[in-house]
Order: sequence, then C-alpha cells, then structure tokens
Amino acid sequence: MTRLAIAIILAASMAAAVPAAAATSAAPPDVSAYALVAARHSDRCLDVSGNSLSNGAKLQQFWCHEGANQRWRLVDSRKTDESGGAYYELQVASSGKCVDIEGASMSDRARAQQYTCHGGDNQLFRLIDVSYDYSRIYYEIVNKRSEKCLDVEGDLTTDNAKVWQYTCDEGWNQQWAFVTPQNPN
Repeated sequence: MTRLAIAIILAASMAAAVPAAAATSAAPPDVSAYALVAARHSDRCLDVSGNSLSNGAKLQQFWCHEGANQRWRLVDSRKTDESGGAYYELQVASSGKCVDIEGASMSDRARAQQYTCHGGDNQLFRLIDVSYDYSRIYYEIVNKRSEKCLDVEGDLTTDNAKVWQYTCDEGWNQQWAFVTPQNPN
C-alpha cells in the first residue's frame, strides 16, 4: 500500500471513531412575557416609530429605552410549518397591534409596520435559532407568507433605520434576541 492510501484509511477510521455532536435547538422565548427585541448587529431595539398607536406606523430600530413601543410578546397562532414549528404574531405593548408586512408583499424591502392583529400570513412569523452569544440566543424572524426575514435596512447601526423583510442571508442585521427589560413596568 502507498503512503497516501494508508493516510486515507487512517483518516477515515479516526473520523468514524469521533461521535457526532448532538444537534441542539433552543426553546422559543417566553410567550407570556413582553420582551425587547434587539438586533444583533447594532444592539438596538425593534421600535414603533414615534410611539404611534395607528395602523400603518412603520417599524424601525432605535436605542433601547424600554418604552411600551419596544416591548413585544409572542402570541401563538396555533399554526405550524411542515416540521411542526410554531408560527407567532408579534404584538407590541403600546397599541396591542401586531407586526405586519405592508400590503402582504412578497418582495424584498417591503416595510414592516404595526397593524390590527388579524392572523393573516403576513402577520405570522416563525423563529429559527441561528446563533448563541454569551447569554443571548439570536433568531431569524421569518414571515409565513413571504418566507423572508425581518431585516434592518443595509446593516445600518443608527437610530431610525427601517425594518423591512428581506431574503434570509444569516446576516447579523437579520438576527434578533428577545431580551428581558431591566425595568419590568
């Protein structure tokens, strides 16, 4: 046998002897509690612009001041994807309205807004855990209708950057953590 053949056999036998790591999946955030939803790339929060209570108010990222327009809870829609994963509405504390993809659009850059909760597919999202960083679990928030991710415009890290949907690409501007507010009120 040649040295190359011996090396290949040795490498294959060593790989077979090493057990594969178990796949892990994080539990979804607590659906009964309101949380801040922080973008990984900027550590800024999902925010209803101007603390508006109106349908159609646009969503943006903004420094995390823990106001009611930045506190979100997951409401189980009782709908699941093919693998049994749950779909949720994201409901804001200030108005009780839900994250909604404007016009039920399927397009990249369609704005995320708040709108009266109606359970349509443009208001349903599933969470895919994509990353762990210290004590935070980061999720892609994927719309049921479009299969696109909530995304902060152009990786911007500034206040008032638009939140829209965009083709999922695992960018840090598409990864969100559910964070317990420091001030529970």
